[in-house]
Amino acid sequence: MNTPVKAAIAMAVLAGLWAGATAYSGGRVKTEMILQAESLRAHTQSPIRIRKVDYQKGFMSATRTLELEFGCGPEQGGKDKVHTMVWQDQIQHGPLPGFGGFGAARIDSKLVLSDADRAELKKIGMDEVPVSLRTSVGFDGASNSRLLVSAFTIKPDAEMSLKFQGLDANLQLNKDGSARYTGKLPGYVIESPTKGFKAVIEGAEFEGEGLAPTWWALNGKGKGVMKAMRFEAPGPDGQARTLFAWTDVAYQQDGRVADQLFSAEFNLQGKAEVAGVTLESIGMKGRMQRLQAKGWTDFVRGAWSQGCQSSKNPQAEAERLMAPLLTLLPHNPSMSVDEFKLTMGGRSAEFSYSIGTQGVTAEDLKAPALAPVLMKKAQFKMAGKLPLGFIEQMLKASGKDMPPEVLSAQLDQAVERGFVRREGELISAEMEMSGGTMKVNGKPIPLPGMGPQPELAPPPAEPQAQ
Repeated sequence: MNTPVKAAIAMAVLAGLWAGATAYSGGRVKTEMILQAESLRAHTQSPIRIRKVDYQKGFMSATRTLELEFGCGPEQGGKDKVHTMVWQDQIQHGPLPGFGGFGAARIDSKLVLSDADRAELKKIGMDEVPVSLRTSVGFDGASNSRLLVSAFTIKPDAEMSLKFQGLDANLQLNKDGSARYTGKLPGYVIESPTKGFKAVIEGAEFEGEGLAPTWWALNGKGKGVMKAMRFEAPGPDGQARTLFAWTDVAYQQDGRVADQLFSAEFNLQGKAEVAGVTLESIGMKGRMQRLQAKGWTDFVRGAWSQGCQSSKNPQAEAERLMAPLLTLLPHNPSMSVDEFKLTMGGRSAEFSYSIGTQGVTAEDLKAPALAPVLMKKAQFKMAGKLPLGFIEQMLKASGKDMPPEVLSAQLDQAVERGFVRREGELISAEMEMSGGTMKVNGKPIPLPGMGPQPELAPPPAEPQAQ
């Protein structure tokens, strides 16, 4: 057999293999994308709904078109005007999708604007939606999506403008439902010069991982930073002033799933200014412990799909929304902010709280009324401590300072009634509920339906006039 014939046979074999791989990947991608759309279509009470799915498949490419509906109209029990838009996915089949790499598919997604949509965009200063989304799908079912939003400026009305500096985000999604994500948001400014209002975000970046099987509900390791968040508005004198500013923000998280229970810790640090009061540092440390992964995921999913539920029976809707949380209780779940620390003028105030349950059983959940069970088995704790100097600084900075003797007298009265404790310059208070008993600063107080308990000291008697 001569060389040209061998080459022709080899080319034919390769072409056959490529055609077979293209047909296989095309069929597989079609199945997955239709299943995905139909799954989302089932959420009929979501504020964003899929009304129609169309899939046109060719040999090397395909097009999926989704008709989206926004708003809570009469069908969802609401009164909003319903808007429709078209989402379209242009799909290139593997094994060399778009001849830009190896994989099962490459998908370019966009909103398809109607003439009416374009007219509305032009009113605010835009010709197109400045968004691009490209997803590469591997043969193992994993995907990599990149979302790019170009910088733009719009003016929704004569008094308001939005200057958006762009967004670059990436999501790597694995077949088992775990994911890794990154993003950069240079910033944006919402401003109304005539009203003196301004909201600013600067220099935000984030990265992290989501855990299988539902990455969007179960957070793993992650971190983020933000240079500044600031809100400005006119003060009583009409001059612009900072209502709130949060700067040099850094965030870290670390979560895991073990024995089907989700636990996580987070740490947040930064600086702040609130109504003219400067905080040299603001920090928060917290935890989520022993949350049943499935119950927590069902709750998050239900909260999203609850968006347009009719309000004809609010109690039934609340019970349906909260039902997944009940499955968490037998696992002794807890959520806490272990430290919320504010520092001003070298002095720090510290606060904390925790909430959870201990000892709830599956039988308890069958009780006709759950409230008595929770009263006995819920655990709640809240505490705070701060130096007297911090209180004085805060009052002075907010323009509500008072003579030291007046402040001291008020604190002494609170101590005498048992609301706070004082050790020299340190003021503290603690409230705790456990085993059906409520305590304030270590002293029991009565709870409804829990029987008589000692009360706090009564207020001091008013001095008799001489």
